[in-house]
Formats: sequence, C-alpha cells, structure tokens
Amino acid sequence: LTLAQAGLARPLGLFGHLVWLSGTVRTALQRAAKFYAVVSKRTLLTLDESPGDGAILAQQPSQPSVPRGRILTEFAFASMAMRARAATNQAFTLRAVCFAHAGQSNAAYRAAFGVDVTFGAPRSELAMAATQLDLRLNSADPITSAAIEAQVAQLTSGAQTDGTADFLARVHRAIAQHPTALSPATVAKQLAISPRTLRRQLE
Repeated sequence: LTLAQAGLARPLGLFGHLVWLSGTVRTALQRAAKFYAVVSKRTLLTLDESPGDGAILAQQPSQPSVPRGRILTEFAFASMAMRARAATNQAFTLRAVCFAHAGQSNAAYRAAFGVDVTFGAPRSELAMAATQLDLRLNSADPITSAAIEAQVAQLTSGAQTDGTADFLARVHRAIAQHPTALSPATVAKQLAISPRTLRRQLE
C-alpha cells in the first residue's frame, strides 16, 4: 500500500501510459487486462462486466501451482484504485475488495481502497458499479494511448500466444477431471473463474 501511494508521485512507465492515458475507466481497465503480460507473465487479469449492474476486475495466477505473493497483488490493486481516483478527481469508488491471501482489514486498507477489505476469498478482485466504468479520466490522451497500444501489442504478441496456450492447457486439464459431468460452469469452477470469463477467453 505504501509503494502504491508513493508511485502516484512518480512518472508513468510504459504500462501506466498505456492504461491511464485512456479516455475512460472502462478503456483503462480493459487495456490493463489485455496487456497485463507487460507487468507479469505469472498472473491473469480479467474485467467482467454485468450490464446494468457492475464490474469485477479479477487477478489470479496463470499457473495455479505457482502462488502469487500478497505484496505484488496488493500493490497492483492499490495502484489501480489510487490511480483511478486521482484520474477522476476522486470520483472513482469501489463496492468491494477481496484478496485470496490471508490478512485483516484495517485503517490502511480502508484508506487505500475506500472500503473494508475481505481476505481469504476464492480469488483477488475489485468490484465496482457499472457507472464507474464510464468516468472520464483527466489524464486522457487517447491518441497517444492508442499509439502505445499498437507498440505494446507487438512487444507482447509472443507472451500473449504463450498465455493462450497455457490457458487452453488448463481448460483441457479441467475437462479431463470431469469427463462425465462436463459443463461450462464445471470447467469455470475448476479454473476459479466465472463462466462469462471462460467463454470470453475461449472466444
């Protein structure tokens, strides 16, 4: 949390420019999820939207057998929450924050996220109202961000291909474990993701 707060005063790096020069919170989080391989090849970031209800930004290991450290998870989520608030003149708010690792919510977490934090959840996620995604970013420079996106897409094309192959391998393993009770819901539960996320990633 301390590192995330300190990072607000530092210049944005490549990933930060790509994300926070976007026009809206939605575009920023979509780009963050799409190009998270720039930050970590061991972690998947997804943005699930429920029309008219809300959205969930979730983070989970790309390889379940390799756990992600709590410091890196909390840093990534705190950075996104703080940066989104700063870029929307404090208008951005969260509904809930959940971490898969153990811990205890306190004043520092409430100050960082604006809500109490739940620990020991099935996966780490930030939940927000759908209206939050439409907030405009005061740091917006969509033209520059689009140019950076084109460059980052070239840099990460190999990493994204590897990530796709790894995801499909995980799907195959999940199917093999439940051959007689196969359904999208069963496979999604085995992968600790929602059926909506499973469908989108397979597409």
